[in-house]
Amino acid sequence: MKQGGDDSINVKLQTSDSPYPTIYKLIAEMEARRDLSEKFERLKILEFYMNLQKAQDEMMKDSLHVGLQKVMSKYGPAIEGAQEAARLA
Repeated sequence: MKQGGDDSINVKLQTSDSPYPTIYKLIAEMEARRDLSEKFERLKILEFYMNLQKAQDEMMKDSLHVGLQKVMSKYGPAIEGAQEAARLA
């Protein structure tokens, strides 16, 4: 400890570059965060919808393929016979 009563501290005070936030600014920031969150949610919903559409397309392809195989196995010989007869005529 110093003797002599000189217990001063050298401190400099300055104004801040960014002022204290106002209510308007706080609300604007909250709205911006909300908007960003809503956009993200919409993107997630669209992603889920796209995946659903892809799955439905795949199921329809599989179903059509199975149906076509059934038709061809049942009527294939008749179709081939008709084609052969048309060629010979």
